[in-house]
Amino acid sequence: MGIDIDRAVLCGIRCALGIIIVLLVIVGLFGLIAGCVYKAYAHDHHRPDLNTWYNSLTTNGGEGGSSCCNMHDCHLTVAEIRGEDWWAKVGYPIWEGDGGDGDTTQVVDWVLTEFVKVPKEAILKRDNLVGTSVICHAPLARNTDGVTYDSRGVLIRCFLLPNLS
Repeated sequence: MGIDIDRAVLCGIRCALGIIIVLLVIVGLFGLIAGCVYKAYAHDHHRPDLNTWYNSLTTNGGEGGSSCCNMHDCHLTVAEIRGEDWWAKVGYPIWEGDGGDGDTTQVVDWVLTEFVKVPKEAILKRDNLVGTSVICHAPLARNTDGVTYDSRGVLIRCFLLPNLS
């Protein structure tokens, strides 16, 4: 009788694991579909003519590098030289909600927070069609107060120098 109970428990565990796996697959597929439906918007909603240029920004200047941005993490910034290093302000996006027309939200502006040191390997040596400094970084973590953001340890993917001429 002890063997039958062990088999029943084992069968129950297998069934539960099977259900969990099926649910994870369903959730994953839903996320993939939602990601494909998400509407992409310009990095700078004032300059949609620069979308192709923003999309061309890659780490390592394009030689085997990966994309700097995903349409929502590059923005204009304030930058300065401190010693021999560039420092730039990171920020967080201001989103515009669904206007009832079925469109998803889009970034309409950026709030710059604090200066962070730009890693030398993130500095792109290429044309800057915007003219002012541009930074592409991972999203900032929201502090526990739910209002402010923490820029410590933020991943800076790319940084374009301002046109200094």
